[in-house]
Amino acid sequence: MANIINKAEDIPFSSILQELLDTNLERNPAKMKVFKGMTGAVAIDLPDIEVAVTMVFDKGTLTIQPGIYGKPQMIIKTDSDKV
Repeated sequence: MANIINKAEDIPFSSILQELLDTNLERNPAKMKVFKGMTGAVAIDLPDIEVAVTMVFDKGTLTIQPGIYGKPQMIIKTDSDKV
């Protein structure tokens, strides 16, 4: 199981994101291997539902933060139905 810490639990999208990531990583050992080596931050901005979260990767631990947290290396701006 992936080590995912959700600090944005008051944002429903964060729980959906956590579940999707958990499921994908559990089902695919190759993805889990890549996940364990990842560092950096990626924000997802969903203007249609006025929500944003930032995923902070740190070698096997993912922390989901509310909003645009820190200085993410990438910000993905899209509609919620495209995630």
